[in-house]
Amino acid sequence: MQLQLIIRGATACLQKTFGIQLPLDWVADSCCTYGQSGLVIRQGVQGERQASLARFWSVADAWTINESRLGLSHYTVQRCIMPVSCFRIMKDGKWYEVLLNDGSYMSCAGIWEAWQNAAGLQQEGVVLITTMANVLLTPFQKMMPFLLHHSELADWLQSERPLKQDLQRLASPYPSELMNVTPLFSPEDQ
Repeated sequence: MQLQLIIRGATACLQKTFGIQLPLDWVADSCCTYGQSGLVIRQGVQGERQASLARFWSVADAWTINESRLGLSHYTVQRCIMPVSCFRIMKDGKWYEVLLNDGSYMSCAGIWEAWQNAAGLQQEGVVLITTMANVLLTPFQKMMPFLLHHSELADWLQSERPLKQDLQRLASPYPSELMNVTPLFSPEDQ
């Protein structure tokens, strides 16, 4: 799945919407794809939301996430979200932008992971969770980011239920009627 996560907008609006303090090294109006760092929000030890930058390194279908490594001592996992203004998908060599009709931020569910590599260095990254595409996006691709409604954020970030249980409860595609798709035109399209 070819995917770009886009975040735009006023810093104050982003901070207010998600109840976070943005990291000093965050760049406004950014685009993130596999292997690049993006804005990640997770729950802090004191219950507050923390924002940081983490490498977006893979995608996992909600139904194939392997929980067997979650108990390993050298491996840490935590639920997170990646806030975005929109995401871009590609079909037939052309990019399309997917937005919410009301212009609000989307909350892409993810898993923040930290582990120690073979050299003993601490590594971390984010796995974006996907689910089957809704009716609007099916003509473009089979999968889409697992989007949470704003009212589900606190429960997702703070939940102590098994991950699979929450995914089964929440993992229906985001409603098509709340989204729209716009083609992005390149100079050669003119």
